[in-house]
Amino acid sequence: MTGNLSTRNGLWYCVLYYKTKDGQYKQKWISTGLKERGNKKEAQHILQKKIEEYSHLENEERLEKRSEIESNEGKTLWLDWLQNYITDIKDTLSPHVFHIYNESYMRIFRQFWGDGNPYLEDMTTDDIIKFYDYLRNERKVKNITVKHYSNVIRPAIKRAYKEKRIKENIYDFMPTLKKEKSMVSFYDQTELEQLFKAIKDEKIELPVKMLAYYGLRRSELLGLRWESIDFINKTITINHKVLVLAKEVYLSDTLKTSSSARTLPLMAEIEKELLSWKKQVAKNKEYWGKAYNKNYLDYVFVHETGDLMYPDYLSHTFQKILKKNKLRHIRLHDLRHSCASLLLAKGIPMKEIQEWLGHSDYNVTANTYSHLDFSAKLQSAAKISEALDPRERSRVSSDKLEELETKMRELGIDSIDDLLSLLKK
Repeated sequence: MTGNLSTRNGLWYCVLYYKTKDGQYKQKWISTGLKERGNKKEAQHILQKKIEEYSHLENEERLEKRSEIESNEGKTLWLDWLQNYITDIKDTLSPHVFHIYNESYMRIFRQFWGDGNPYLEDMTTDDIIKFYDYLRNERKVKNITVKHYSNVIRPAIKRAYKEKRIKENIYDFMPTLKKEKSMVSFYDQTELEQLFKAIKDEKIELPVKMLAYYGLRRSELLGLRWESIDFINKTITINHKVLVLAKEVYLSDTLKTSSSARTLPLMAEIEKELLSWKKQVAKNKEYWGKAYNKNYLDYVFVHETGDLMYPDYLSHTFQKILKKNKLRHIRLHDLRHSCASLLLAKGIPMKEIQEWLGHSDYNVTANTYSHLDFSAKLQSAAKISEALDPRERSRVSSDKLEELETKMRELGIDSIDDLLSLLKK
């Protein structure tokens, strides 16, 4: 601790220089209350007293800091533990999932815990609850997204408990994350027809149509290769994907789930456009000659120069077309939901839709799309109507059901009471 005298506004001040327990150097101005003229000696006496007084406090701070360091010796910072856990499981994750955990999730973890990064050994259940509340209240995410974060936090804590770094598994005391009803956005048949008109002759016309017709994931579509299209037996096999993470391309035969690998019928209208596209690709290859990128010769969706079509390019171009044509905003992925809604509207069973979309579990399909199943609701309404009023049996024909289905869509009616009223009209 050092110090000197200085004057300000005609008064003597003691200026003390000291080092904080965090290692930062600071200065403190203390007024002596003495006027500058004729009081220098007395001011120096006060300065010495202040140096002794604040040196004592500084030593206490140093002892406190030293005690804190000793008590935390051997402990691991919580964010370091999370980062090390993610790094350790890298080989068990797909490149896409690892990128999300390592970049996106760690960034959010640091935003929440960064300023007061706790020690792993001091973590409590309440700390995790507060983080989940932060996700819901500040970042406006739903429990399904919170659950994704828990897929990192929960096993990381379990490992700490297993390795005896913590006395108890604090995640055992976490409240269950409640399931929320999944509400998807999609285009109906009329909106899809408007979309197809808007993308006519655009570079992404065929990719967008295939997403809507087949309900493919973006990575599955861009991973489509010519060898997977059987023009003789009229099939398309989904068995490969393309991901682009941090400008690095990942080509993989490992899809999202084992059920994602599937073979679908080659529709006549899509077959015609694929053959036309194939001829155009051949012309591009001939035109560009040696400048043509030969790394992706077997991939269906490439640019004029042979470069692979990237996921972001597809999504950004799609949004530009929607905006330009003043179409309702949806995500590119919502074309997958649009496909499912059309299948349901045409009475296709949920089990078949699961297989068409490549969902691993029937419950995933049912939970996602059950609220769109108009035909099932109409059939239920007809059965109830027959049970309550036998005279209605002859009036509830298949044509009538289709008519009611149309009315439901127009009016947004899905309650049984309203349906029964419609049936009696």
